[in-house]
Order: sequence, then C-alpha cells, then structure tokens
Amino acid sequence: MDWGILIAGVIGVISGNFTAFIFFPQMRKTKNIENEAKQSEEWQKLYKEAKSEIQEKDSKIGSLYLKIGEHRDAEVE
Repeated sequence: MDWGILIAGVIGVISGNFTAFIFFPQMRKTKNIENEAKQSEEWQKLYKEAKSEIQEKDSKIGSLYLKIGEHRDAEVE
C-alpha cells in the first residue's frame, strides 16, 4: 500500500467530516426557518378563518339590531 494513497484517504475523511460540522448549523437554521414559515402560514389561515367568522357574526348582529329598530318604530307609530 502506498503512503500517498493512505494519507489522501485520511485527509479526505477528515475534510469531509470537517465540512459536515461546518455546514450542520447552517442546515439546522434552514430547517428552523422552514418550520417557522409553515407555522406562519398556519397562523395566517387561522386568522383568516376567525376573521370571516367574526364578520359573519357581526353582519347577523347588525341585521338583528335593524329588525329591533324596525319593531320599535312600528310600535311607536
């Protein structure tokens, strides 16, 4: 076995592991950013659903107040 091949193999393994340790935090940050983006999308969906439900309830309440006003006006006359 040639010493040059052995040394090149060891250097390759060491540099590969070193590279993995250097880029591991970056990959972890990327995954965290992706998770936060997904959570943000879910919160936006929930907000839009809640907003639409509130608008529906507000319109129902508004129509009930109009009917109450009409009944009061009718009784006053």
